[in-house]
Amino acid sequence: SCTVTVSVSETESFKAASKTVTVTVSSGSKTTVADILAAGVGDYEISATVMAVAGTNGNIIIGDETGVMLLYKNNSGLAVGDVVTVIGSVKDYFGILEFYSDKDHTLSVTKTGTATVNYPAPVVFDDSTFASYITKPCVEYAKISGTYPESGYVINIGSYKANLYGAPSNCKGKEVDLYGYMFGYNSQSDKMYTSFIVTS
Repeated sequence: SCTVTVSVSETESFKAASKTVTVTVSSGSKTTVADILAAGVGDYEISATVMAVAGTNGNIIIGDETGVMLLYKNNSGLAVGDVVTVIGSVKDYFGILEFYSDKDHTLSVTKTGTATVNYPAPVVFDDSTFASYITKPCVEYAKISGTYPESGYVINIGSYKANLYGAPSNCKGKEVDLYGYMFGYNSQSDKMYTSFIVTS
């Protein structure tokens, strides 16, 4: 808080006076990704860096020094390294918290600059790690290995599969190591799937 002195000049209506009032000024501490992940569903404003973009699909990974999370916005025009201010609502989408918009919720994403993106050491995604992952899904930087499909964008990893976004098109039929962000899971036919935005 701080103290402000307010002086009132004399007029015909009243004599000169002064009054001391106390004004509490907020420190303006910013919301972080960790704050949102801890608090859950709600409305937030945050500054973060774009870590990965799933083409025109709409899925975008944003992060700050405290963590990463999902932002869903179609045709955003954003690129990896863009620094953005995001104002909007966060919902729980199959266990993953994400910024989103619909007819009742607006989402503002404003680019404010650029930054260098550094990725953490990846978690190796295989049968054992995925079995653990589905008990507490999150957005996580990971490495997957397998045979790139001849057609489509679904790769088999042991007993599971990953839907690939942003994957290179020159790897068809080849053994590959892919790095990127996996998020969420669902069941289709006989296998469990996760979504995977490729960064390299």
